Amino acid sequence: MSEINTTIVKAIHRGQHCQRNWKLDEKMPSVDIETIITSATQCPSKQNLDFYSVIAIQDREIIESIYETTMTAKGRKNPQVLAHLLLIFVENPEVTQIDRNSEIRGKMTKHTSLTLSAMEEDLHQAIGVAAGFVNVTSSMLGYRTGCNKCFDTDTVKEILQLGEGERPILMMGVGIHNEDRGRREEHKEGFMIDAFKKVPIKVRHI
Repeated sequence: MSEINTTIVKAIHRGQHCQRNWKLDEKMPSVDIETIITSATQCPSKQNLDFYSVIAIQDREIIESIYETTMTAKGRKNPQVLAHLLLIFVENPEVTQIDRNSEIRGKMTKHTSLTLSAMEEDLHQAIGVAAGFVNVTSSMLGYRTGCNKCFDTDTVKEILQLGEGERPILMMGVGIHNEDRGRREEHKEGFMIDAFKKVPIKVRHI
């Protein structure tokens, strides 16, 4: 395997793990942040439409407020959002339409449930692709990431002053990991968070 292939494979495997604590006394260079944001906004989407917007947060007070809205079914908060950079992927209620597949999709507010279902599917696929690009890009730059979708939507909308139809879908923390702590150790409270081994994905070569 070539050196570049080895580097990419290692980055992919690192990106598989959710980071739960951060070395916040160090700063991420602005050039790295811009590269990561580029990966979130310039990745492919269905007909390259703008199904989502991205809010890039570095303000600690806002990040801490959003952390307080997170809650899992196990009754704990999600410290992956406490990273140096918190990306919020937000549904775009006014997806740009330039006669792209309009026979099926059109404007979200004027079509049937079938159309809305197709738009919803495209939205989540687009955000999934973007999150994957952010994950690998961040890992190759030496950072760690963690996604979160367990949060109080209404409170987050209020914190971010989002408009009608702007629904936060996914949060993604990106930052510098604390080498003195295991990645599963909760940032604030110090308890260990469960981890799960990757279930093998079947590949068929034809």
